[in-house]
Amino acid sequence: MDKDENSTQGLPKEVVDTVTKNKSLRDKVISENPVLFNKVSAAMFKHDPIGINFEDNTDEYDPEAGTVIPRLPSCKSADDVVTVLHEEFNYWFGADTAGNRSRYKELGTEIWSIWQNNEP
Repeated sequence: MDKDENSTQGLPKEVVDTVTKNKSLRDKVISENPVLFNKVSAAMFKHDPIGINFEDNTDEYDPEAGTVIPRLPSCKSADDVVTVLHEEFNYWFGADTAGNRSRYKELGTEIWSIWQNNEP
């Protein structure tokens, strides 16, 4: 049993379904472009918009990277990336933890740069 399966035991079916769907999406993103995935996750960890960087948990933002990256093709600017980040962090953590959209400006700029320099 992997970490995600173990952490969903006893949860409602809709929660388990969401976790399973998000893990499948993340796995697909990783298999299609592992370098992009690692760069985006590392940028999230570096900027740490919700304060979960404890220096040794470098995979902490992997789930969010897995849902942000598929949305990057629709972005036309760093500001669009900021919107995606804010929406995804609201989804994952709720509005109180996600905080204000401005919290994601520097991270959005960095991810936009990563995306623009991404080698297919």
